[in-house]
Amino acid sequence: MKYFLSFFFSYTLLFTQDMNLGATLRTRFESIDKDFTDSTTFNSFHAQRFRFHISFKQNDVELFFQLQDFRLMGSETSTLLDGSSDNFDLHQGYIKISKLMFLDSFKLGRFEQAFGNQRIIGNVGWHNIGRSFDGVVLSHIILNHKVDYFKFNLFETYPELLNENDGFVSGINVSFHKSIKFINETLFVIDNDRKTSHTSLGHSLGNLNINSEFGYQFGHVDSLDQKSWMASFSLSYNLKSLIINSGMDFISGDNSSTAVNESFNTLFSTNHKFYGSMDYFLNLPVHTNNLGLIDFYMASKTQNFPININTSLHHFLSHREDKNGNDTFGTEVDISLSKNIKENVNATFGYSIFLPGKIKSESDQKAQWVFLMISASFK
Repeated sequence: MKYFLSFFFSYTLLFTQDMNLGATLRTRFESIDKDFTDSTTFNSFHAQRFRFHISFKQNDVELFFQLQDFRLMGSETSTLLDGSSDNFDLHQGYIKISKLMFLDSFKLGRFEQAFGNQRIIGNVGWHNIGRSFDGVVLSHIILNHKVDYFKFNLFETYPELLNENDGFVSGINVSFHKSIKFINETLFVIDNDRKTSHTSLGHSLGNLNINSEFGYQFGHVDSLDQKSWMASFSLSYNLKSLIINSGMDFISGDNSSTAVNESFNTLFSTNHKFYGSMDYFLNLPVHTNNLGLIDFYMASKTQNFPININTSLHHFLSHREDKNGNDTFGTEVDISLSKNIKENVNATFGYSIFLPGKIKSESDQKAQWVFLMISASFK
């Protein structure tokens, strides 16, 4: 009898809650020739990411768990004996409590986090693993504006070292209600002795959208004063079936003759969204060698067609000249075709070509990249 009662109460507890199950599978074949030489050819590989999530919600409490497995096809040492699952992980696992005292919500655990357009903090969804934070987010509404306070633990040294060697990032993000014109969002981040402020502005005139973003970093990095900046301007026009976009991005670089660090660090940005699909500028300022980045671009995207086409053209310059007086990284063209082949299944084919400037390569050898991706999602 006691086993029956135990089963009954467990069953009741489970199914009286709002339970949700979901899974996504993304498999992507890529062939890459990115080194600007004719001595090598395309390197091909096949990567797969599987995610499974389950969530329970009762009243104002939600528990969310998401497991993830990422693998390169053929990377295991044996089809029979290798079961190590090296890249199997808890991608997200958190508790979220709504309407807690003065808070609109309280989230604690491991989770994806993105603010605004993801130029400073994003989840990098294109990446085969993706970004998760360990930490806490406190959210509440003030005069219809959402305010998020956050603190993330980037690395923990316990028990070997003292707490001052731990790595934390904290800050505040404000998403403004549409009643406030022009200002969309503002973000302030503290990581060690460096501070980053970022503001997103926008306005619509019919089908025309005008957007700009500004960022400034100050404080100290590696005993140097930090004074760096970024700016972005874009125009987009929505023709219902076609969206045309153009703009420019500025990321400041360092003047090596000064004792000030002037390279803007994009921190935890989803840079794949902005600086070309080939990801030559995924980690800024490292991937520009502290020279900074200027990106002039044009893009178009079709909507509601049997096959949708995305195109973009980027011309990349450096903010600072290199030691040889060069200031051109190169020009990149990205094209992708996307089609929903079933209700929950999408196929995307993409091709990119990069024509290098003098900073990237002294030769005129182009770089190319081809991919075919199939995504299935059940939520």
